[in-house]
Amino acid sequence: MIVDAIFGRRGRERQFSLEATRTHRLNEDHWADAKDESINSLLSSDLPTLRARCQYEFLNNPLVKGVVKTYADDIVGANGPSLAVQTDDDDYNTSLEQIWREWWAKPDLNGVHSGAALLNLSMFQVMTAGDYLWQIVIDHDAMGPIQSRVLLIHSRRMMTPYDKTGDDNVLLGVRRTKTGKPVSYYIEEAQTGEGLQRYSLEFADVPAADMIHCFEHLEPDQVRGFPWLQSCLPAVAELRDYDQQVMEAAKMAAALAVLLFARNPDSPPAVVNETTEIQPGTMSTLPPGYEATMLTPHQPPVIYPDFRGEHLRALGRPFGMPLLTVKLDARGHSWSSARLDRDVYHSGLRGQQGTINRTGMNRLLDVVRREAELALVIPVRHDVKYIWTWPVFSSIDPLKEAKGATERKDENRTTTLAHECAQLGLDWEEVQMQRAREEARNREVRKGVGLPEDETPPPLKPDDEDEGKDETESVSQALRYARD
Repeated sequence: MIVDAIFGRRGRERQFSLEATRTHRLNEDHWADAKDESINSLLSSDLPTLRARCQYEFLNNPLVKGVVKTYADDIVGANGPSLAVQTDDDDYNTSLEQIWREWWAKPDLNGVHSGAALLNLSMFQVMTAGDYLWQIVIDHDAMGPIQSRVLLIHSRRMMTPYDKTGDDNVLLGVRRTKTGKPVSYYIEEAQTGEGLQRYSLEFADVPAADMIHCFEHLEPDQVRGFPWLQSCLPAVAELRDYDQQVMEAAKMAAALAVLLFARNPDSPPAVVNETTEIQPGTMSTLPPGYEATMLTPHQPPVIYPDFRGEHLRALGRPFGMPLLTVKLDARGHSWSSARLDRDVYHSGLRGQQGTINRTGMNRLLDVVRREAELALVIPVRHDVKYIWTWPVFSSIDPLKEAKGATERKDENRTTTLAHECAQLGLDWEEVQMQRAREEARNREVRKGVGLPEDETPPPLKPDDEDEGKDETESVSQALRYARD
């Protein structure tokens, strides 16, 4: 009875547990590498390998390079964000905006890159290397009152010096306080010789005040960033390998033009060459009992496009990029579905642009503004607000969006001209000034040729044709109608 009480039914009862924590023969391999460790521990051991593989795919895989380039172009645009300064002093606002535009045109220490080009390179870095580093330096040869410049540093150069490996406050090349606040960064010195760039194993200790370090935070105590491409590397590698294998199978089936076989297994072996060339337009005689056949190619299979599409979807998912953007192909999409996919993608882009504003652009502008104040170019103020306007995305239906903007501004009065111009990537003051100049010039030209000075445009006709129009019309149909 005592044994039954100890090892009986109660002993056979299984304790409650979450199903996701159970390990058995079928899933033990999948979860073999799962460990409850900090991201910093994973980065300490795997970051160089991840960087190397991401860079390899970026340089060799056109799909990966296209996704990275498209994402960077969509984030940055042609000229990067434009600045609007808000204070109660219009002269101050105009002066600081002009100083920034002149500086942003060439902020690179080496005088090679514009501000937009630096942002573009930075997005390449965060996707293939995990983070980007902007060091604020002084260029004593720079013209003008603002001598601060930006030096873009590859993240592979930020590492812990060998004599600091035992220092508990230094991790992954960053010296931090006990609470995790960065104090300084260790950057390996680069040296150039015989046309090659090498590293000297000597490190510069750069104060955190002179460094802008940006990456995607996934944990509170995270020191460095994961390359954004790392989560889709397995899918990318599988797709490339599968594509190569499908191509090899198709080429092999095409290369073996004709096979000779005997239907009757009792037929005596025919003495023929192992291979022979077949001349087009000729007829050959086969040995008795033998027939000629050709291999039927089975590659690529019928599901090949769907298989590639799902893997390409995995390539774009970390960036919120829809499949039609990854493939640059809108076949099979209606106007509504294409607009929905683009809206979700653009929402993610705006979030990333806001992160760049807070972590990078505001700090750069603070440096430029402080130096302009020290040079007595602008007065010292403490109530300055920065407004960054990034390039907007092209519209699928510009007419309907223009009608919506007019209704919001004039009828519902839920928006302003400044806001609508910002949505188009324009500054409303510049728009109004340019319109005034054009209207004045237009009156002069019309008066010179004898026409009335004022020209009243005809009223817009209501677009009744669009009422009730099926918005699920395919993209290809709409393009065909426009072409006709």
